[in-house]
Amino acid sequence: MKKGAIPIILSLIFILGLMGTGWAESKPIIIGNPNAFSGMMSMYGNGAAVGLELAIEEINAAGGILGRPLKLIKRDTRLNPEVAVREVKDLVLNEDADFIIGILSSGVGLAVSEYCKSAQKILIILEARSTKITEEKGHRYVFRFASNFSSRDSAVLDAAAKLWPKDETDKICQLNLDYEQGKNAYQDTMKKWKKANPGMELVTALWPPLGTSDWAPYISKLMASKGNFLIHALYGGAWMAFVKQALPMGLYQKFHVVGSCAGDLETTHVLKKGSPVPTGMVTIAEWPYWALDNPKAQEMADKIMKKGKLNYASPHAYGGYLAIYTLKEAIEKVGAVDTEKVIDYMEGKQIESNMGPMTIRACDHQVTWPVYAGELEFIPGAGWPSVKDPSLPDNVGSMYNSCEEVAKLRQAQ
Repeated sequence: MKKGAIPIILSLIFILGLMGTGWAESKPIIIGNPNAFSGMMSMYGNGAAVGLELAIEEINAAGGILGRPLKLIKRDTRLNPEVAVREVKDLVLNEDADFIIGILSSGVGLAVSEYCKSAQKILIILEARSTKITEEKGHRYVFRFASNFSSRDSAVLDAAAKLWPKDETDKICQLNLDYEQGKNAYQDTMKKWKKANPGMELVTALWPPLGTSDWAPYISKLMASKGNFLIHALYGGAWMAFVKQALPMGLYQKFHVVGSCAGDLETTHVLKKGSPVPTGMVTIAEWPYWALDNPKAQEMADKIMKKGKLNYASPHAYGGYLAIYTLKEAIEKVGAVDTEKVIDYMEGKQIESNMGPMTIRACDHQVTWPVYAGELEFIPGAGWPSVKDPSLPDNVGSMYNSCEEVAKLRQAQ
């Protein structure tokens, strides 16, 4: 070998080494996004993904996080716990995902949470509502950037208590899907309404299976009952099918009705004047940007609608947007994509939102998302129904179980 070739080769090795260092530094931070991207609940997964994509685009355009770009990888859970765990395993083991964000369905959420606990990967829930995910089954690696059933139930029942007399809401009928989501909602609403109306009695509880499309038998049983107050947690296509069949049978004339999940914009945004809409029932508004006294709320909604090419802004998109920016702050503050340090930073952190400050509770990693509620009506200028005049319970802090209550639930396991 010629003498002059040695310095050249060494220089090339040095340059390649520098390039390798640069490539390592610019390795993407992978966000795994398992959610319902097909089927009758796909509007939830697609809606939430808009907020993740929007935040990632903004952050990448500004230089990323610690010089590294963010990359989103979506996986369809098909609302099946086994499929979801398989997809999340692949994201973690084969795609080297740094964080897992998404999840619709409480059953899916519980299954994925257990896997992320064993894999020691941060899971941020955007849609699954079961209180068990962050309470009885909560652990260090799971967070929720959304309301849970405790807060949703508190909001709708508080609104119902202010609207209707006790003697018109004392004979309870419950209608909930026969899986974790429905069972959790049933237990929580029964406990809470007993406090609000001590003279209440349960007339009937019906448990249609997940996937029910023929609601006539259940509606007939409700109509034949002595009930005057119907509580349910139906959502998405199930709620739409129920309403279409229940309205002509007079169910909404017989009952005062509350639905803790019925007002999700992912569902109601397709409804127009003339559609089967049970106006007057009480439901939730997770992020009523049209009614908030904060121009930043509508600005954010406009960004989400433009990005998603939709006529509504999903509250789950906003939750995803806040989650990504919270991770960004945590990573930059601790100086690395370090799971344990990021968790330590996030615990107890206050998040600024256009609904006011929220806190990531250190005891259960539940974000104290404020849930509004009121009567379902058409929103002026929007074209779809939601809560026109939303309100919060008098004691917003009581919407969630206290940390002491959470500790007792975990000890009882």
